[in-house]
Amino acid sequence: MPIIVILPNGNIVNSGMDAKIIIWQANSYDPNKTLTFSSSVYSLPYIESNANIVNGNQDGRIQIWNSKTYEHIVSWNAHTNWVLVLAILSNTDIVSGSADFLIKIWNSTSFEPKAVLIGHTDLVGRLFILPNTNKILSGSTDKTIKTWDFETDV
Repeated sequence: MPIIVILPNGNIVNSGMDAKIIIWQANSYDPNKTLTFSSSVYSLPYIESNANIVNGNQDGRIQIWNSKTYEHIVSWNAHTNWVLVLAILSNTDIVSGSADFLIKIWNSTSFEPKAVLIGHTDLVGRLFILPNTNKILSGSTDKTIKTWDFETDV
């Protein structure tokens, strides 16, 4: 399933099952840069404070890229299965949902886990941060939607 994100500078970023992220120039819509991975890219948010691009991969890793130079900043093994969805909290911490049934909250500077949220019995494919609250909604193929408080559940 293709993913499309528009960065604050207007550039368009997309990824798909082909293990590539393509950055398109805002005004000309010409491909500006292609990043190639060893596995499919499933999630592609960006951190608003610095517009760095974050991606989750089929191999369980999360990676961060500089959105201006497209240089790799950091990657880490986040899950034991596919990282299917990512979200960014207002404090820039990263939330990941995976086919390992877990949701993890990551410190966006140390890249260490702040919390592991356990409760789904199948893959976590949707995350939503409720605006102006401390709430995360997660959706799973276990046919449940759960609400988490990222201040009290961490």
